[in-house]
Amino acid sequence: MNGLKLSFVATAMLLLVGCGGGGSTGTPEATKVETIADAKSNFKSISALDSKDGLINQINSEKLQKTTFSKPESYNCDNGGTISIESDGSSFSMVANQCKYDSYYINGTVNSTELSDGSEKFIMSNLTMKDGEIDMTASQLVYVENENESWSTIDGDIQIVSKCFSGNYNFKTIEKIYDAQDGSDNIERGVLELNGARYTFNNPYVTIKVGDSEETIPQSELEKRMNNTTTCSE
Repeated sequence: MNGLKLSFVATAMLLLVGCGGGGSTGTPEATKVETIADAKSNFKSISALDSKDGLINQINSEKLQKTTFSKPESYNCDNGGTISIESDGSSFSMVANQCKYDSYYINGTVNSTELSDGSEKFIMSNLTMKDGEIDMTASQLVYVENENESWSTIDGDIQIVSKCFSGNYNFKTIEKIYDAQDGSDNIERGVLELNGARYTFNNPYVTIKVGDSEETIPQSELEKRMNNTTTCSE
């Protein structure tokens, strides 16, 4: 269930090093969650982003992760906009200014720093991506991933507008999110708050709590794959 791996949510936002679009207008108000059904729907919408996972490799490329730049490196955009990347080997900074690349647009900044424990911390500020099917904006989103220990955290806001679903999503990691090591796409353990609803993962289940209501379900019930973005069918 790749949609439940938070690494996708943040990577999709970050790794759009090749896109551009309008700027953020500030932190949006989170989509209201009042019931367990609302919480399920919210998370399923986020997991639908799995249809965009082809973009993930862009930020994990050798070119961005391994290359050391002595000066800021600029990349050509299709519309006269710019993307510049500066790196010292253990960190990098990307600044996009209204850049169009192929069918993608990106505007905003991404800063990445390698932490002392081997984790990588990404900070996205006023970052907007659009590609004709979906618009995503991170006014301020902080994502940390430790590949060696298979955990990640995500804190901040994403605004999504698309034909099939739209909403404002506020993330808060209460306990680190660990990927399952049993060959499944589940989350092994961790606690996440999304728009005030709390999700406690214990492979293969997740317990959702909204106010005084609580329900435990298989993690697979939170998965949504958009196989057809024209008809919005799963």
